[in-house]
Amino acid sequence: MVLRCICRGASNPSAAEGIDRRGLAAKKLPRYVHGRLPAQQAAVVGAEAAAQAALCAASPSILRLVDVRQDDSSFYLIQERCLMDLRAWLRPRGGAPLSGREVACIVQQLLCALAACHRAGIAFRDVKPANLLVREIGADGLPELALADFGCCRSTADPPPASHTSAGTPLYRYGQALGAGRLFLGEGMAVEHCQGPHKFAF
Repeated sequence: MVLRCICRGASNPSAAEGIDRRGLAAKKLPRYVHGRLPAQQAAVVGAEAAAQAALCAASPSILRLVDVRQDDSSFYLIQERCLMDLRAWLRPRGGAPLSGREVACIVQQLLCALAACHRAGIAFRDVKPANLLVREIGADGLPELALADFGCCRSTADPPPASHTSAGTPLYRYGQALGAGRLFLGEGMAVEHCQGPHKFAF
Protein backbone atom coordinates (compact mmCIF):
# COMPACT_ATOMS: atom_id res chain seq x y z
CA MET A 1 0.00 0.00 0.00
CA VAL A 2 1.34 3.45 -0.89
CA LEU A 3 0.13 6.55 0.91
CA ARG A 4 0.50 9.58 -1.31
CA CYS A 5 2.07 12.82 -0.16
CA ILE A 6 1.98 12.34 3.60
CA CYS A 7 4.45 15.15 4.22
CA ARG A 8 6.67 17.70 2.56
CA GLY A 9 10.28 17.89 3.57
CA ALA A 10 12.24 15.24 5.45
CA SER A 11 14.53 14.60 8.37
CA ASN A 12 17.32 13.93 5.86
CA PRO A 13 17.53 17.10 3.72
CA SER A 14 20.32 15.83 1.47
CA ALA A 15 18.29 12.75 0.48
CA ALA A 16 15.24 14.90 -0.20
CA GLU A 17 17.08 17.46 -2.30
CA GLY A 18 15.27 18.12 -5.55
CA ILE A 19 12.07 16.24 -4.69
CA ASP A 20 10.23 18.67 -2.40
CA ARG A 21 8.22 20.07 -5.30
CA ARG A 22 6.49 16.72 -5.77
CA GLY A 23 6.35 15.90 -2.08
CA LEU A 24 6.92 12.48 -0.60
CA ALA A 25 5.16 9.12 -0.49
CA ALA A 26 5.30 6.28 2.00
CA LYS A 27 5.47 2.55 1.45
CA LYS A 28 3.59 1.01 4.38
CA LEU A 29 4.80 -2.34 5.75
CA PRO A 30 3.31 -4.26 8.70
CA ARG A 31 5.26 -4.60 11.93
CA TYR A 32 3.62 -7.92 12.67
CA VAL A 33 3.55 -10.76 10.12
CA HIS A 34 2.12 -14.21 10.79
CA GLY A 35 4.87 -16.76 11.29
CA ARG A 36 7.59 -14.17 11.81
CA LEU A 37 8.88 -12.73 15.07
CA PRO A 38 8.69 -8.92 15.39
CA ALA A 39 12.48 -8.73 15.45
CA GLN A 40 12.64 -10.79 12.24
CA GLN A 41 10.17 -8.50 10.49
CA ALA A 42 12.11 -5.45 11.64
CA ALA A 43 15.27 -7.01 10.18
CA VAL A 44 13.51 -7.70 6.87
CA VAL A 45 12.30 -4.11 6.59
CA GLY A 46 15.71 -2.83 7.67
CA ALA A 47 17.46 -4.87 5.00
CA GLU A 48 15.10 -3.54 2.31
CA ALA A 49 15.66 0.05 3.45
CA ALA A 50 19.43 -0.39 3.66
CA ALA A 51 19.61 -1.82 0.15
CA GLN A 52 17.51 0.97 -1.33
CA ALA A 53 19.41 3.68 0.56
CA ALA A 54 22.77 2.40 -0.65
CA LEU A 55 21.60 2.03 -4.24
CA CYS A 56 19.85 5.38 -4.57
CA ALA A 57 23.04 7.06 -3.36
CA ALA A 58 24.93 5.29 -6.15
CA SER A 59 22.51 5.69 -9.06
CA PRO A 60 19.87 8.25 -10.11
CA SER A 61 17.88 5.38 -11.64
CA ILE A 62 16.86 4.11 -8.18
CA LEU A 63 13.87 5.55 -6.29
CA ARG A 64 15.22 7.81 -3.56
CA LEU A 65 14.65 6.78 0.05
CA VAL A 66 14.44 9.73 2.45
CA ASP A 67 13.63 8.22 5.84
CA VAL A 68 12.20 5.24 7.69
CA ARG A 69 9.49 5.74 10.32
CA GLN A 70 7.32 3.46 12.41
CA ASP A 71 4.27 3.48 14.65
CA ASP A 72 2.63 0.78 16.76
CA SER A 73 1.48 -1.27 13.77
CA SER A 74 3.54 -0.33 10.72
CA PHE A 75 6.85 0.70 9.23
CA TYR A 76 6.93 3.50 6.65
CA LEU A 77 9.62 3.87 3.99
CA ILE A 78 9.49 7.58 3.13
CA GLN A 79 10.41 8.01 -0.53
CA GLU A 80 10.20 10.47 -3.37
CA ARG A 81 6.74 10.71 -4.85
CA CYS A 82 6.36 9.84 -8.53
CA LEU A 83 3.61 10.49 -11.04
CA MET A 84 2.64 6.88 -11.81
CA ASP A 85 4.17 3.52 -12.63
CA LEU A 86 5.15 2.33 -16.09
CA ARG A 87 2.05 0.15 -16.32
CA ALA A 88 -0.17 3.22 -15.90
CA TRP A 89 1.93 5.12 -18.46
CA LEU A 90 1.44 2.30 -20.96
CA ARG A 91 -2.28 1.75 -20.32
CA PRO A 92 -3.68 4.57 -22.53
CA ARG A 93 -1.93 2.97 -25.52
CA GLY A 94 -4.32 0.05 -25.43
CA GLY A 95 -1.58 -2.43 -26.36
CA ALA A 96 -0.19 -0.44 -29.29
CA PRO A 97 3.53 -1.09 -29.84
CA LEU A 98 6.10 1.38 -28.56
CA SER A 99 8.36 3.24 -30.92
CA GLY A 100 12.04 2.34 -31.09
CA ARG A 101 12.87 5.58 -29.29
CA GLU A 102 10.49 4.77 -26.44
CA VAL A 103 11.80 1.23 -26.08
CA ALA A 104 15.40 2.48 -26.01
CA CYS A 105 14.53 5.09 -23.37
CA ILE A 106 12.83 2.58 -21.07
CA VAL A 107 15.35 -0.24 -21.50
CA GLN A 108 18.36 2.03 -21.02
CA GLN A 109 17.03 3.32 -17.70
CA LEU A 110 16.09 -0.16 -16.52
CA LEU A 111 19.52 -1.54 -17.39
CA CYS A 112 21.26 1.36 -15.63
CA ALA A 113 19.23 0.63 -12.48
CA LEU A 114 19.92 -3.11 -12.61
CA ALA A 115 23.61 -2.49 -13.29
CA ALA A 116 23.76 -0.42 -10.09
CA CYS A 117 22.15 -3.31 -8.21
CA HIS A 118 24.60 -5.83 -9.62
CA ARG A 119 27.63 -3.67 -8.90
CA ALA A 120 26.47 -3.59 -5.27
CA GLY A 121 26.01 -7.37 -5.22
CA ILE A 122 22.22 -7.19 -5.08
CA ALA A 123 19.78 -9.26 -7.14
CA PHE A 124 16.57 -7.25 -7.59
CA ARG A 125 14.37 -10.27 -8.49
CA ASP A 126 11.09 -8.45 -9.22
CA VAL A 127 11.37 -6.53 -12.49
CA LYS A 128 7.91 -5.54 -13.76
CA PRO A 129 6.16 -2.39 -14.99
CA ALA A 130 4.62 -1.69 -11.56
CA ASN A 131 8.12 -1.42 -10.07
CA LEU A 132 9.31 1.15 -12.60
CA LEU A 133 7.96 4.50 -11.45
CA VAL A 134 7.62 7.53 -13.69
CA ARG A 135 9.24 10.59 -12.10
CA GLU A 136 8.54 13.01 -14.92
CA ILE A 137 7.36 12.97 -18.51
CA GLY A 138 9.62 15.05 -20.73
CA ALA A 139 8.60 17.52 -23.38
CA ASP A 140 9.33 14.74 -25.89
CA GLY A 141 6.81 12.47 -24.13
CA LEU A 142 9.46 10.09 -22.81
CA PRO A 143 9.32 8.99 -19.15
CA GLU A 144 12.08 9.45 -16.59
CA LEU A 145 12.02 6.21 -14.59
CA ALA A 146 13.10 5.02 -11.16
CA LEU A 147 13.37 1.39 -10.04
CA ALA A 148 11.32 0.82 -6.87
CA ASP A 149 10.29 -1.81 -4.31
CA PHE A 150 13.28 -3.71 -2.95
CA GLY A 151 11.24 -6.13 -0.87
CA CYS A 152 12.30 -9.11 -3.00
CA CYS A 153 15.95 -8.19 -3.43
CA ARG A 154 18.70 -10.38 -2.05
CA SER A 155 22.40 -9.87 -1.52
CA THR A 156 24.57 -12.25 -3.50
CA ALA A 157 26.81 -12.42 -0.41
CA ASP A 158 24.04 -14.01 1.67
CA PRO A 159 24.17 -17.79 2.14
CA PRO A 160 21.66 -19.70 0.03
CA PRO A 161 18.38 -20.50 1.79
CA ALA A 162 18.02 -23.89 3.44
CA SER A 163 14.98 -24.65 1.28
CA HIS A 164 13.99 -23.61 -2.22
CA THR A 165 12.25 -20.24 -2.27
CA SER A 166 11.03 -18.10 -5.12
CA ALA A 167 10.65 -14.35 -5.34
CA GLY A 168 9.01 -11.86 -7.61
CA THR A 169 5.71 -11.79 -9.46
CA PRO A 170 4.82 -15.06 -11.24
CA LEU A 171 3.76 -13.49 -14.55
CA TYR A 172 7.13 -11.76 -14.86
CA ARG A 173 9.45 -14.53 -13.67
CA TYR A 174 11.69 -16.51 -15.97
CA GLY A 175 10.23 -19.93 -16.76
CA GLN A 176 12.63 -22.04 -14.69
CA ALA A 177 11.56 -20.23 -11.50
CA LEU A 178 7.95 -21.31 -11.90
CA GLY A 179 8.59 -24.96 -11.14
CA ALA A 180 9.03 -28.01 -13.33
CA GLY A 181 6.59 -28.25 -16.18
CA ARG A 182 4.71 -25.00 -15.56
CA LEU A 183 4.80 -22.05 -17.95
CA PHE A 184 3.12 -18.68 -18.05
CA LEU A 185 2.25 -17.23 -21.42
CA GLY A 186 1.19 -13.60 -21.37
CA GLU A 187 -1.20 -11.82 -19.06
CA GLY A 188 -2.97 -14.34 -16.84
CA MET A 189 -2.53 -17.43 -19.05
CA ALA A 190 -1.03 -20.45 -17.31
CA VAL A 191 -0.37 -23.73 -19.06
CA GLU A 192 0.96 -27.08 -17.97
CA HIS A 193 3.72 -28.62 -20.02
CA CYS A 194 2.89 -32.10 -21.28
CA GLN A 195 4.97 -34.46 -23.39
CA GLY A 196 6.91 -33.02 -26.28
CA PRO A 197 8.20 -29.50 -26.96
CA HIS A 198 4.92 -28.11 -28.34
CA LYS A 199 2.22 -29.95 -26.43
CA PHE A 200 0.36 -28.03 -23.74
CA ALA A 201 -2.74 -28.66 -21.66
CA PHE A 202 -4.85 -25.50 -21.35
